[in-house]
Order: sequence, then structure tokens, then C-alpha cells
Amino acid sequence: MAHHSVCLNHLNHSAVRRAKEFFRRFGRTPNSFLSGTGPHLTRKRAEATSDQGVGSVLRDEDGSITLLIIGLFLLVLALSMTILDVAGNFLAKQDLTHIGESAISRAAHAIDLDRYYKADRFFVKQSDKGPIYRIPIDCSQAFIRFQQDLANQTLRGNQIVLTSWNCYQDVLTAQLQSDVPLLIPVPFISANTPSDNGGATNLARIVTTVKAESLVVGAG
Repeated sequence: MAHHSVCLNHLNHSAVRRAKEFFRRFGRTPNSFLSGTGPHLTRKRAEATSDQGVGSVLRDEDGSITLLIIGLFLLVLALSMTILDVAGNFLAKQDLTHIGESAISRAAHAIDLDRYYKADRFFVKQSDKGPIYRIPIDCSQAFIRFQQDLANQTLRGNQIVLTSWNCYQDVLTAQLQSDVPLLIPVPFISANTPSDNGGATNLARIVTTVKAESLVVGAG
């Protein structure tokens, strides 16, 4: 029995020595081994935590950049659409001015023959070829002709309205208006034109003023 006790003690001491060498080699203690701590595990956990933090920051930055790109794209798109609308309105005003000038030029040929033969006309200026006078205009006939010409004209399929008319000292002046649809309506940016029923439509109000007179060079 004594011999067996000595052998068991020797085996116990040998096992303890080997366990200590194992823990010393890996830089851990029995308590840290049981609790899941130690230099190696602590370092690995720190590295894992650091990687997770960096990954989270990168994901946040990627999300911010994506939102920024989307915002810039929408801004550029809205500006492009607005520029197209402005250009379309400019061309529409040119068309309306051309229509008005053609109509008022024909209206200016409504001569007041009674005044014309009586030489009742307004002097404009003196030129190298002689004095320049305005040809007398029959204002009533000129207005009728102008309205007749406008009745056959539209601007992009929309009615042209005469908002102002003046015939003074043989000079005709008219203001025209027409509501034309926007080429590309831009939400929250494009200006809406009030409609007759109190609502709003995606129309641009185009307004222009035209003027005409007939001149003659000769003795008064």
C-alpha cells in the first residue's frame, strides 16, 4: 500500500508540473483558462471588436455617400428640367411676338382715306429725303382686322387673348397673352398658372407687346 501511495503522489506531482508548463507556454493561468480570458483571447477579442468598429464606420460612410449621390442627381435633374422649361417659354414668347407683329402690321394698313387726302397726318422727323409722316390709320378698321387675324391663330394649340389695345396718333399698340403647357413640369419648382376655377395647372403664362405704324416720306 505504501508503494502504491508513493506512485500516486509521483503521478500527481508529474501531472501538476505538466499542467503548469502547458499554461506557462500559452501565457495563461488555470483561472483565466476556465474564465475564457488571457492575453491571447483578450487580444483576439480586441482585434475582433476593432474590426467590427471599422466595418460599422465604413458602412455608415457608404450610406452617406449614396445619399449624397442621390441628392446631387435629383438636383441636377430638377435644374435640367427647369432650364428646358425656361428655354421653352422663351421660344413660346418669340412665337407669340411673331404672330402679334404680323397681325398688327396688317392692321396698320387700315388707312383713313379722308384724313390721308386732306394731308391730316403726324410729322415724325426730317430726313435727307424729306419729312417723314405717319400715314393716318382708321383705328376702328385696324382693330377689326387685328381681331380677325388673331381669331385664326393659336400658340401651341392654345388661345391667344388680346389684353390691351391702343391706337394713338396713328400708332398701334397691343398686348397679347397665352397660357402654354410647360415642356417638363417640375414638381415644387415650376410656377403654376391659376385656372378659372381657382385651381392651378402646369401652364406658363406668356405675355408680349407689339407695336406698329405706317410711315411715308413726302411734303406735308
